[in-house]
Amino acid sequence: MPIWSPAMIFGSATSGYVIENAIMLDGGADYLVRDPFTAGNRRTFTFSCWLKRSAIGSQGGTTGNNIFGGDRTGTFSDRIMFGSADDGNDQLETSYHDGSSGLVKTSALYRDPTAWMNVVWVVDTTQSTDTNRVKVYVNGSLVTFNSPSYPTQNYDTAINNTENQAIGVRAGTLTQQHFGGYMAEVILLDGTAESDASKFGELDANGVWVPIEPSGLTFGTNGFHLKFDEAALLGKSSNSTTNPTVSFLGSQVFSSAAQTFTVSGATLGDAASNRTIVVAAGGGRANAGTRSINTLSVGGTSATFIARKNSGGGNVMEFWSVAKPSDT
Repeated sequence: MPIWSPAMIFGSATSGYVIENAIMLDGGADYLVRDPFTAGNRRTFTFSCWLKRSAIGSQGGTTGNNIFGGDRTGTFSDRIMFGSADDGNDQLETSYHDGSSGLVKTSALYRDPTAWMNVVWVVDTTQSTDTNRVKVYVNGSLVTFNSPSYPTQNYDTAINNTENQAIGVRAGTLTQQHFGGYMAEVILLDGTAESDASKFGELDANGVWVPIEPSGLTFGTNGFHLKFDEAALLGKSSNSTTNPTVSFLGSQVFSSAAQTFTVSGATLGDAASNRTIVVAAGGGRANAGTRSINTLSVGGTSATFIARKNSGGGNVMEFWSVAKPSDT
């Protein structure tokens, strides 16, 4: 998943803002995913991105080229994507529980692999009027839907939940319906239904929709702004008050159970009032038995278990988190 970073991709002559980086997704294996620690607002959110397609039609695995979505478990998702089987995968479609709880798609087809486009997906299921619950803007214009079926009032989407939040792949499986092409300036607003498309772009002197520098946005609990300006940290969000620090803490071989492993000299990064330290610990085994961690602490502060991943052959990885505003 390389970063595409020429001297300038595109931008606004009026505001002077230029998008300088994008990621290229290969349409078959590449994607980004995160599992939030805490659920945010599942009924109200805004997703915006700039993209350019390369996988048109049925490319990208099974039907559909996913842009962004959340996992409902059991392979089901709430998501925005390019199409399904009946439209050749070129309509923009937002589906809820894979369509069983709502399906809203555009009348227009989007098949130009040379053009950048700005897609804004706005959801507010608290609205009493069904047509106000889902809106999609393409290049600043509110699109027309083809026989829409809106989610019910107060429907809890999988967006901003604690399951997979995936860019470029079906969130329910992470193995299907990959997006092929470029993405830039990817933004999620947790808890805000931003129906003002001018927050993300403007018309230039030639009537072309171009990006502007986003400002005045409310990101909420799980919101993010991905500029892809660091190749080693593609998931770094520019709206974060702290930047992640990655440290390899060391390794040790144990021959029996009930061992204590202490690491000293680890770098925790800059102290901050809202800082959370995430620790990944695990490895393989040479004999039978279950490997697990009973307790874990960072600088004397007890950590909380997040998740456990078994990768076969006895290999296991556990993830723990701890709020750690002080110490470095």
